[in-house]
Amino acid sequence: MDLVVDDPPVYLGGMPVRAELCAPGIRINVCAQVLVARVPHQPVFQLTLQDSLDPEALVDQSVLERFLRGVHAFAADQPSYWHCREGVNRSAFVLAAYLHLYRGLRISVAIDRLRTCRSPLVLCNTLFEETLRTWYGDPDEQDFSRSRFAEVLQQRAKHTD
Repeated sequence: MDLVVDDPPVYLGGMPVRAELCAPGIRINVCAQVLVARVPHQPVFQLTLQDSLDPEALVDQSVLERFLRGVHAFAADQPSYWHCREGVNRSAFVLAAYLHLYRGLRISVAIDRLRTCRSPLVLCNTLFEETLRTWYGDPDEQDFSRSRFAEVLQQRAKHTD
């Protein structure tokens, strides 16, 4: 798990092997399936999201923002751990929106911070990055590399050969 911002701490990472290994505070699970491993007295927020390049599979902006309002009621004053399976696309998509809406970061700064703290592969799903920049970005934040997903797939293929 990687610390993204302080005060209160926000962490981004992959699905914990054991729930008790999570950071203290609340958990935000953005997996495609419902989380079952829980720690007593640790709130878990669940948003089911597919890691897909299909725009039809993407959550509506109003649904995402309603979810983030509920999360913020808890995350405003205690640590939070945002995760999906790998902690690269789905949780980064939701966390970038949160950092923009509730921590005051420009969307490009939020994306850069996640890539610096977690991995350069964060938001390699270009649909997610394009959606964030369209919904929340200023005109100067619209330009980005749309070939990242293909590049990541090629890198993964090289490492498995």
